[in-house]
Parts: sequence; structure tokens; C-alpha cells
Amino acid sequence: MKSRIITLVFVFAILGVMVACTGGQTPNAGSGTQIADSGINPAGTFPIVDERITLTVTVAEPSYPADFFTNWWTLELEETTNIHLDWHYINPAAFRENVTLMFAAGDLTDIVLSGVGGATRMERVTESQLAAQGQLRPLRDLIYAYGPNILDAFHYHPGLYDFVHIDGDIFSIPTIDDAFHNLYPGKMWINYDWLNYLGLPIPRTVDEFFYAMVAFRDRDPNQNGLRDEIPLSTSMNANHGALDIFLMNAFTFSPGPDRLYLQDGQVVFTATQPGFADGLRFLNNMFEEGLIYVDSFSQTQADNIAMNESGNVPVVGAFPGMHLGHALDVPNSIFWHQYRWVPPLQRVDGGPPVATWAPYGMFITGHGVVTRTASDQAAAAAIRLFDFMYTEDAVNQALRGREGIEWEWRTGGTGLGGVASDMVSLDVDANDPFFQNITWGQMFPTHRPIWYYSRIEFPADPFCDTVPPMQGRMGIFWDATSAYVPYAPPIEQILPPLAFPEELIMEVSQLKVTIDSFVNEMVAAFIVGNRNIDTDFDGFITELNRMGLPRYLELHQTVFDQTFGGR
Repeated sequence: MKSRIITLVFVFAILGVMVACTGGQTPNAGSGTQIADSGINPAGTFPIVDERITLTVTVAEPSYPADFFTNWWTLELEETTNIHLDWHYINPAAFRENVTLMFAAGDLTDIVLSGVGGATRMERVTESQLAAQGQLRPLRDLIYAYGPNILDAFHYHPGLYDFVHIDGDIFSIPTIDDAFHNLYPGKMWINYDWLNYLGLPIPRTVDEFFYAMVAFRDRDPNQNGLRDEIPLSTSMNANHGALDIFLMNAFTFSPGPDRLYLQDGQVVFTATQPGFADGLRFLNNMFEEGLIYVDSFSQTQADNIAMNESGNVPVVGAFPGMHLGHALDVPNSIFWHQYRWVPPLQRVDGGPPVATWAPYGMFITGHGVVTRTASDQAAAAAIRLFDFMYTEDAVNQALRGREGIEWEWRTGGTGLGGVASDMVSLDVDANDPFFQNITWGQMFPTHRPIWYYSRIEFPADPFCDTVPPMQGRMGIFWDATSAYVPYAPPIEQILPPLAFPEELIMEVSQLKVTIDSFVNEMVAAFIVGNRNIDTDFDGFITELNRMGLPRYLELHQTVFDQTFGGR
């Protein structure tokens, strides 16, 4: 098994800050002891159990033709571990709601796997709430007994060990994903072929962006003789796909969907800051000009993809979000190579561009939890399973596929960031249904350091027609994110994820739902013109305060000060 560490200045700058924030604690020789008579073999030995057992697993239902019951990696893993996985599917469109109902009803599987982003991710506050209710099994002692690879990951990433704790214990196995693009999720993607056809540069200001969208609307850039172009389209379940993130950064800082950040050590809310109303005016003007797709506030990401991919030419000119998959069917898309990133736009007040930066985004908590109804044997087996998934061998197979078929070891190439590579993806038929049921994707918690990505060989031109989309897109993500790095805000402006104490969880959860729902509704109303920004914006702020925004900010400020000492 090969490994190496690629040192990147920005990564260690982030980690240094996180160490300072958390005190830099790392796991010590713990008190974890193996469960007596559990039938679980010691950590690192296989199979995990000599007598076959079954673990029940709740997961978002995959899209056809993927099926975890028949998936190649599922069958390989079951043979290696001697553990059968009995999958329980939940509709991904209502994953969070259904998981909440499942816990309320007490009809639980041994393990619940949430997503790594978007609508299927278990939020930190939800994990804290379930832990406080006793719905989740504490895992720290089990990790010490059965999880050496998990402990190694805690050592590898300073600050992570403290970060995953809630009320003195660990209640979920995180995905640790150093993928560069996760750190800068608030991107904008634009059809570069359309710009070239029209003789336009990549926009650098809001005026240039507006002009490009007008040209997309009026000048038939997809060259099919129809006025079917949709200049800007998005969906609310796309990761950082909200319209008031990337474009709003030209008017006031937008940290992401939570809209919370720090200003001189004080927790503030984007929607109440100077410039937010001006950003809404700009977006409203775009909508009134027919530049924003009318269904952007109601359609799903799948709808956006289907609309863009349904014909012989693409119809969406630009879309916001972390990656290309928010409007393109990667890896099956034939249009993906037409799109490039738009760098952060110049601020309208003359200030430098600013990017939405998520330095804590590499630590995705809540990804894998063990429920209270799991037996001691099932809980120990689950940790052994999670621990195996933290190994490089398991990650390669679960995410890349079969050695010698989807990928192989090969030196002499160049990886992301210009480093020497030792792995290469092999050509496969991405449209073959069998191929689409080989890997698990990001369904299971894994440990993916930066070298996991940089080690694979990438072509100099990721847009070349001979480059498979799944391979080329990582090169695109790397290059796109590199364009955002110079515009990161100060780390002191970023509010770290907070773990609220049990007595505050219910209150902050209710306030979050109420406030976020109201702001999302009103942002949409202001953009489409159902509310007038000049006459109704002050009332919007008044209603926010009435709903409890000051208390919401106070709760975050208190826990931030207690956790990070007012950093």
C-alpha cells in the first residue's frame, strides 16, 4: 500500500488555525476495551467476524442502475468482512425529514448513513440533538478498541479529535475529505463555449456578468436557431446553489447557506448587513429581464440537469454551486467540457473580490452513526467496518473501482498541483449500467487526505475529448478552486461549526428552521418581485427580529465564546 503526503501551504494554514481554536488536542492511549464475547475479531484482522452476521443500514436510495444490494463493492466488502449489509432505502428528496421520523418512531437500523452535502447531510445540530436524546450510541471507547485507522486520522488532522466531540464523546464517524473544491463551495459555472462564440470574456464584475446573461438570452449562443437559452438557472437543493451566495459576495460577504459569520469577533447575519438589499435589487433586475429561470426556486437539481441535458445542445448558460454536477449529468454528460468557472467578482464598492470559504468543510460530521438499538456486537462490528473504510485499499475500491479495470498503479505522470502521480484511471464505458453499479461513491465515511487526489495522473487538458468526465472533473475542480484561493476572507471571519449543549439544542434548532425558512422565502419573493425591496425590506428585518434573530445570534455568540475563547 502506497502513501505520501503533499504539503500545501493553505491546508496547513487552516489546520494551524484549527489547532489554535481547539487547543490542538489529539487522542491519547484510550480506555477502549474490546467487548467480551462479542465474536468480533481484533482490529486489523479479517474477517471481522468468524460467524456471519447482518448489519442493518439506512441510506438514501441511489439512482438507477445503482443498487447497494448488488453493488460490486458491497459484495466484495461482505466477502472480506463476513458481514452482510441489509440496506434500508429512504427517499433522498426528503431524507432529513424521514430520518427524523424514523428516530421519533424508534424503528431504527443499526447504522444510519447520511450524505456528505446537500439535502441528505445530517446537520451538526441534528447530531447533537439525537445524541442528547440518547438516540445514538457513544463511540469513543469503541473507536479506541476497534478503530486504529480512525485514531490515525485524528492524529493526522490536528483539531479533528476535538471537533468531532459532542458533550465529551463521539457520536458519528466523519468523512474527512481534503478535496480542494470542498473548501470553496460557492462557485459560479458558465458556458465557456457560448462566451467564445459571442466574443465575450469571462465576467469579472456584476456588470460584465449581467451583460453576458443578456447576450446568452438574445444571441442564440447554442446555435440551434431557437430562443431556448436559459441564461442563469439553479435549484435550492444544489450545494451552495442559492442565488444569494456567489453573486451576493459582490455586495456583502455571503458565507454560505447558514448566512452566519464573524465580524470583529461578533456573530452576524448576512441578510441584515449593509449591501444585502442592493444585492437583492441586482438579482431582481436580472429576474425582471428574464435572465434567471423562473423555476429556480422550486425545481430540484435533477430537474435542472434534465432540462440542460435533454436536447442536442445545452440550454443553461450559467449556474451556481460547488461543482459541475448541479446542471450536468457527470459522468454521462456530453456537454460538461463546455463549462468553466467564474472567479469571484469585483465588489461594487471597489473592494477586492471575496470568495465563500469553508475551511472546516473537510470535516463532515454526522456521516455515519450507530443507533441506540444496535447490539454491542453490532456496534463493535460497525466500528470495525468504518475503520476498514478509512484504509487506502478500501477507499480506492469503494470510490475508484476495481484495480486493473477502472484504475491501476502507474508512475511517471503528473497529478493535481503538478506533483508526480503513481495512479491512473483507465478508460471504461461510463454508460454501461454495470459500471454504474461498481462503486459506492461518497455514501460511506472515508478518510481522503490531499494526496489521495493529487496522486492520480491527470491530463494537461482536462477538457480533452478523450478524458473521461469523472477523471477530468477533478482537474477542473482543482483549477477552479485555485482561482478562488487568492480571494479567501480572513479566517477570523469564518464561524466554526458549533456543538450546542443539550439545554440549548431544541431552542437553537427551532430558531434555525424558522429563520432560515423565512429568509429563503423572502429572498425568493424579493428576487421574483412578489415583495418590493424599497418598501418591504425594513419590514423584513423587523419580522426577523420578532422571530428571534437577536436570540439566535446570542446563542451562537455564547457557545462560540465558550468554545473558542472569543478567538
